[in-house]
Amino acid sequence: MAILLGAQALLREQERHTIWIALSHPIHRGHFIFGKFLGVAVVIFLNWALNSLILISALSTQVEAWGDLWRPTLAVGLFLLLLQSFLFVALAFFLSSFMTFSMSVMVGTAVFLIGNSMGQLRALALQLKDEPLGRLSEFFTWIHLDLERFNLGYRITYDLPLGFSFIAVSVLYAVLWIAALLSMASYFLGRREA
Repeated sequence: MAILLGAQALLREQERHTIWIALSHPIHRGHFIFGKFLGVAVVIFLNWALNSLILISALSTQVEAWGDLWRPTLAVGLFLLLLQSFLFVALAFFLSSFMTFSMSVMVGTAVFLIGNSMGQLRALALQLKDEPLGRLSEFFTWIHLDLERFNLGYRITYDLPLGFSFIAVSVLYAVLWIAALLSMASYFLGRREA
């Protein structure tokens, strides 16, 4: 949903040429992109809140007391899922600044699938350590989005504790990627404008 909303928000403005009217006023492209990002982020947040309430309601039918349901790991997992959604809105903005809607969605989906398989790519890189493919795999794992930072599935299932450093690094990772993607979207939008 984040990829679809993010890609559609910016491309709709470009197709209707309303983005160029807005940018003809004394507003910086970065401010425009960030404002659009915040608007889509609010929609994503409302969707996340509703889905979280539905999940908690469904889980509450399976436990005897609220204390058995509400675990800190579940709360952190839901929060990291929200951050991952914001990250994909920023990715969609970046992709749609120089791609068509369908290409943005396809590339965004590929990034999602590969990003959730980073553990397997790291294992491949370790197995092929001295071969060119192993070095290429290792390099790829460093430059690609690592979405396993946001996936706490087994930790939530087994109620494993999370350290503050894990949470802080995951949040910082998301914020830096979001800032970089929105900055690059602003840059490419300016190149497209010229």
